[in-house]
Amino acid sequence: MMLLRTACSKLAMEDLSRYTTMMAFILGVKKLVLACESPVYDRNDWIKSLQDDPSNIQIQKWIFAWLYVRSNYKKLVCQLKDPEESFEERFLEKHGLKYDEDMIKSMKKNTKSSIRLLYNLRARSWRDRMLVQIKEKLSISISLTAPKQIRDDYKNYRRESNTFFIGQIKNDSTTWKEVICLCLKVHIYIIVLI
Repeated sequence: MMLLRTACSKLAMEDLSRYTTMMAFILGVKKLVLACESPVYDRNDWIKSLQDDPSNIQIQKWIFAWLYVRSNYKKLVCQLKDPEESFEERFLEKHGLKYDEDMIKSMKKNTKSSIRLLYNLRARSWRDRMLVQIKEKLSISISLTAPKQIRDDYKNYRRESNTFFIGQIKNDSTTWKEVICLCLKVHIYIIVLI
């Protein structure tokens, strides 16, 4: 596996770009090139689309695509496998690899294989870089956990699984608002609570 690490990493990035393209298509996200709409293919395209139209709805589309769908994949589309699971199967098939059945059985229930771990690492890196770009280029901060201003020092505060927080950064201070994403069957509803 160590010899195939680079190949695995490259394929993972290609797979994440496909995921990006698919989600941008489903959510109707486009970038502008010479005043003409063009499809979004990767992270840079998505940040370009957010710079062209930094509205709340565009930010929420990205949150839905990357912070909600990826963490709730099985709940939304139960007949599909998790992205890292389907990637692992394709990678093993492409390189003619098989797991040792005895070793797989001896693994703990929630233990991930090296391929899945590498894929998840690339996905986290993709998401984190995008969060940094959004913060630097658009002065917007996105948080999965409730910021202190909203939590109000309530220690047992628990966020809902479909709730995120968007902060507008102005003069080194951040104004937060809560965002709820609701997904019902095929339709996607995004509601902002002010």
